[in-house]
Amino acid sequence: MLGAHLKCTNVYPAPGFSADATIVACEKRKGDVLLGTPTMFVDILASKLRENHDISSINYAIVGGSPVTPSLVNAARTELKATVSCVYGQTETCGGTFLTPIGSPDEITTNSVGYPYPGIDVKLTNEEGEIVKVGETGELCSKSEFLFDGWVYKFLIFGE
Repeated sequence: MLGAHLKCTNVYPAPGFSADATIVACEKRKGDVLLGTPTMFVDILASKLRENHDISSINYAIVGGSPVTPSLVNAARTELKATVSCVYGQTETCGGTFLTPIGSPDEITTNSVGYPYPGIDVKLTNEEGEIVKVGETGELCSKSEFLFDGWVYKFLIFGE
């Protein structure tokens, strides 16, 4: 999705994730955007292969798919010398819903999920469907023209 949005090449160096294959591919292809889960970034940062491969072409690192710790954001920023953004979303909402934009203050990048993508409306509601106040817990609701309308095989799952 990101490659299509940015009109750039996507490189998938292995059938499954491999930190070493990713490092080799980034060096060979001069990749400038690296997208992955926190676990992937931890493995890339810990790989001994990084010592012998030039991946300085990476300018932008996007981390998401599970909670991203401030220490991982700082490690990726320091060790990869890249601008780091965090993304949050769900499969049902077409992947990313929130992103920390390039140039966001450290407080936003390290301690939040950022801001909704353009074209996505979000709200946090209580059990009655009312919007909650800042700092309160609630259910995250989102809508956009990117979202699907229901489940394809809903009748098989719910008998409807």
